Parts: sequence; structure tokens; C-alpha cells
Amino acid sequence: MLSHLAAQLSMNPDATAQSDLYKTAMDLLPASTLPTKTPPIAFNIAASILATLKDLFARFGNNNFAIHSHFSTVGHGVFPLASRLFNHSCLPNAVATYKFVAGMPVQMRVSALRNIAPDEEVSVVRLTKGI
Repeated sequence: MLSHLAAQLSMNPDATAQSDLYKTAMDLLPASTLPTKTPPIAFNIAASILATLKDLFARFGNNNFAIHSHFSTVGHGVFPLASRLFNHSCLPNAVATYKFVAGMPVQMRVSALRNIAPDEEVSVVRLTKGI
């Protein structure tokens, strides 16, 4: 998603700012600080677009979930709805699992580990290392 947005921004920044994908990315929780390491960008772009890319990267870093299979990280993903609904906890009351189907996007499923009270927030362990 991030590389797709970067390519769109480099070709047509005005159209990208109107896209649903861009609006969803910008609606993600912003990071309080930019990451210390921004990935290299392989093409020349305007400074204003570079600033937007750094902002998007920070949002992705703050909303990133490590996708794992049998405790091995196989990738990273941003699930916008999950980013809005679930908070991190070292003692979570729910767990995220992932469904893999060839040719389809990875699907996150969240299951309760215990009874969750109606006014209690749903929390998961968010494994994010390695982005």
C-alpha cells in the first residue's frame, strides 16, 4: 500500500490526495515523531511530496501489524479498521490471527481470549518489529 501510494504521488500528487487509499492512509493514527530511519526512495521527487511520504511512512509505522504464521513473521500489514479499534497491551484480552488464501489479501481475525466487558477496550499484542 505504501509503495503504491508513493508511486501515485510521484505521478500525480493532486489526484492521489483525492483517492480513497490516500484518505484512508491519512486517517490512520499519526506518529508523534517521524521514524528515525525512512526507507530509501528510488526516484527523484519534489520536497513537498517527500514530506508527505515521510508522514505516510510514520503513520504506517504507527499502525503496522506483523503478520505471522506459527510465531514466524511473514510480512507486515496495515489493517485500518483494526488500527482504529484495537489497542496494544502486554496482557491482551484478544488475539489477532491471519487467514492466508492464494490470490487474496491477508485477512486479520480477532478472537477474544476471555470474556470482555461491554465497556472494556479490546486489546491485542501488536508485533511490529522489523519495519
